[in-house]
Amino acid sequence: MIKEVRCAYCGVEYVYEIRRRVESQSSAPLFLGMEGAKMRASMGAHSLLVRTLEKEHDMVPCPGCGRLQPAMNRQMRKAWVAGLAVVWVATLMAAFFGMMAAEGNRRDPGAWTKILPAMSTAAFITAVVILFFKEFRSSATDRAQVKAEAQAEGFARLGLPRVVKDGWMWVRPTLFASPAVCCGCGAAEAGKTLRRMLGGFGMSGVNVEARVCAACYRRATKKQAVAAVASFSVPMAAGMLIAMRQANWDGVDVCIGGFLGAFAGGLALAVMLNWVIRRVGFPIRFRKFRSRRDEVEVKFRSEAAAEEFLAGAIQRMQAQMEAAAAGEK
Repeated sequence: MIKEVRCAYCGVEYVYEIRRRVESQSSAPLFLGMEGAKMRASMGAHSLLVRTLEKEHDMVPCPGCGRLQPAMNRQMRKAWVAGLAVVWVATLMAAFFGMMAAEGNRRDPGAWTKILPAMSTAAFITAVVILFFKEFRSSATDRAQVKAEAQAEGFARLGLPRVVKDGWMWVRPTLFASPAVCCGCGAAEAGKTLRRMLGGFGMSGVNVEARVCAACYRRATKKQAVAAVASFSVPMAAGMLIAMRQANWDGVDVCIGGFLGAFAGGLALAVMLNWVIRRVGFPIRFRKFRSRRDEVEVKFRSEAAAEEFLAGAIQRMQAQMEAAAAGEK
């Protein structure tokens, strides 16, 4: 949805695009009434999405004064306090279990079991007080646009990628479209496609594609093949070495150790395929991927590909602006 904001500091009315992904479930006992269950799940997801979009905020500063709104700061404070609380509770539990272990062994608890809770509590309270007065900042500040200007342009500019720094760009992964040139070297002919998944599977994962030339495609596939072979051979060699270090080893033990190592490597390959193997040789780097917010930062290996990517986004924005102007006429 388009989030409308009136700045609490300078009074500027501005807008930005907010996206969320939610999930809702409904049951159908004995698979009876599946259509009704699907309808209830759909209605529940829609209701949850509307509430989430209205309640939550993205950290988008005002285009007039550059400050985040009080509600945005409160949301950031809550997130930081929740994370600090988890760390604080973890330190208390560590001290508690350390004390219990010492009593179980009939010895005096270490001094750290008494010092750690006091220090962690003091640090937690101090951090909360500092956070209460802290005003947060945000990157990719050009996500915001003055309301009147955005309405006149049909909100077309809000979907543009945002240049952050050092060649990184903030984009919507579900709207990501590979440029027509090679993402690896910038060659004009890019007839091959490399694929990988961001995040996990299902709702949490997003598939992305990168167009590359034949040479970059060969290099990428060779690197992926080497990484796949290494995932088998390295644990196989480790298993054989472990078997040979035993006192009474023989050839059967070595074979069994190598088989177990290769099996473990195969399992790791199956699990880490998208996280490791398909990253090797992929011409685009990704960071700060958040599936629920539908956002990620990307960096192309080729500057020509990055320029082509931005040019394509600008063309789509101009087409949307022209469509909005034609609709007004």
